[in-house]
Parts: sequence; structure tokens; C-alpha cells
Amino acid sequence: MEKAREREILGAFAQFIKDVVEAGWRFIGAIVPLGTTSGEPEVRVIDCQPALVDRKGAAAYLGVGLTTLNEWTQSGEITPALMVGRSPRYKVSDLDRYIARKSKSK
Repeated sequence: MEKAREREILGAFAQFIKDVVEAGWRFIGAIVPLGTTSGEPEVRVIDCQPALVDRKGAAAYLGVGLTTLNEWTQSGEITPALMVGRSPRYKVSDLDRYIARKSKSK
């Protein structure tokens, strides 16, 4: 594939990601190049979301600060899936359920 076409495709993809983020969506994934057929690149988007996240990851995922996450954890509103030493780990699927539950209650 010629370099100009490659830059055009990458530019369009970068704009797509920017639009997704500006719309408030979360993008957690990767683009895997598969090669080319008929002169066009083929890619696959794969899920790269971790199964467990630490406190910082959970707070960022929920869009809150560490203090808020700590308060929710201490009150039992959110429960860590496991502890690694004294550090909690949260299942991303649990965080997704929490977000869905909060969205329904509004």
C-alpha cells in the first residue's frame, strides 16, 4: 500500500477515535493489522479490556477520584473482587454493572 493511502487511513481512524471519545464513549481495544487483500488494508478491533483493575484504574474507569472510590468501597457500594496484599482489585464487569445500575436509578 502506498504511504499516502496509509496516512489517509490512519488519519481517518484517528478522527474516528477522537469523535468516539468526545461523544463520551470509552474506547478500550486495539487494532490488529491482518494484511491486505484487493489493495485495501484489513484490520480487526479486539477487546483489550483487563479483567481486573487496581484502585487508580477503577477510579478512572468510573470517572471519579480516588477519594470517591474509597468512600464507595468503604460504604459497600462497590466491592473489590479480591485483595492483593492490602490493594483491592476490581472486576471491570462489576464496574460495568455498577454503572448500569446507577444509570437505571436516575
